[in-house]
Amino acid sequence: MPLLGLPAADAESGCDMARRHTQILGTGLLTLSLVACAGQADLGRTKTNELSFFTDLGDRVVQLAERANASANLPLTAEEAQLRTIARTIDTQAAQRRPDLLSRLIQGPEAADGEKSYYLALRQAHANSGASLLHAFGNDVLRDVAMIDQFANLSIAVTSADSLRLALVREAMEADSAVFSDAVDVVLRVEENGKVIDDMADEMSVRYAKYRIALEQSAFDIPERDLIATVDQALVMLEKSIEGIKGDAARHRAVRGELFGRRSAADRPV
Repeated sequence: MPLLGLPAADAESGCDMARRHTQILGTGLLTLSLVACAGQADLGRTKTNELSFFTDLGDRVVQLAERANASANLPLTAEEAQLRTIARTIDTQAAQRRPDLLSRLIQGPEAADGEKSYYLALRQAHANSGASLLHAFGNDVLRDVAMIDQFANLSIAVTSADSLRLALVREAMEADSAVFSDAVDVVLRVEENGKVIDDMADEMSVRYAKYRIALEQSAFDIPERDLIATVDQALVMLEKSIEGIKGDAARHRAVRGELFGRRSAADRPV
């Protein structure tokens, strides 16, 4: 089965980013260094009562976060851009795999969103050949393994950079709280990066469950034991990759929690 992977990324490493920030800090331009390592987008807002590092810090974050496009002045790093590209690819795949309107009308709501939706879409596309269905199934799984592994490499670099960013923000707040308004975009960007990683872990967990159900149904419908076993092996690989992403998400949550003193046992690095 051909593996449809993604091209290697020419991304700046977390270590290079750390060295660049160290050089910038040497000049005393703290705010500039914060701006240089963040990008743009929108994100869900953190609840006020979850922020407790300083007396009124939580309220100030929420107030500043209410600005439209709060991080619009901050460019995405190479890793952040690639992280979002993979996430959009996963979302596009999910949309493409949904059965068409006629199928949903005939088969009911489960065809669109239920646990069997992936298998129903496969059956629709490969109605005349069980072997073709299993080959397509295996390729989908292996493609996801490749994307998740690339996503994991990027998330490690992003988490490292975000840890440095928040350390700089914390130092700025401790030195002079007035500087915080200049650093809030960085705080929001770090939260956004965490949401991208969390969403990927959640989406792939749901997808894995659908794959497992599809394999069980395929084993019942299609007398191709060898191909069934091959897909099963690919799913074992996918499961391990998803567990890795979940660990990455927990590590990023721990990094975010350090700034605001809201670290929980569930968010500690594993």
